[in-house]
Amino acid sequence: MDLPTKSLHLEWCWVCKQKFTEFGGAPNFFKHDHHIVPRAYGGSEGPTYSVCDSHHHALHQLAIRLEKVKPHYDLLTGSNESDRKLLWLATLIVNSKRLVENDPNKPILITLVAKSSTKKLLKELKSIYKCSYTSLIEAAIENLHSRHFRKP
Repeated sequence: MDLPTKSLHLEWCWVCKQKFTEFGGAPNFFKHDHHIVPRAYGGSEGPTYSVCDSHHHALHQLAIRLEKVKPHYDLLTGSNESDRKLLWLATLIVNSKRLVENDPNKPILITLVAKSSTKKLLKELKSIYKCSYTSLIEAAIENLHSRHFRKP
């Protein structure tokens, strides 16, 4: 399969072809628009495919197992076409991850749990510097780092 350049927003799951609930399908058969190249690996603006929640979960689990070279056959459906599609999507996830894993420009997600007083301080600084919370926190980290690890 070739990497698609356009999204496939369908009324049915691209893998199993069953209609989604919102389009008259079975109850609790929900649609997910899966990024072909995951957002975490640079695919936020790329094409998406409509898949059911079950196949969306399965393809991510399949990608994890493929990456770790673990048995994965229990995640396949037994249908040649569906299995081929699941394996193709999972392989794209694994390959996308490998392509960006050493990229120094790839953003990482850091969750900050802080007191409300810290949020107030950040808000005040944000109003002075006219930048995002992320930029403020990055600047603070760089400042602290340069104090402790100055190059001679």
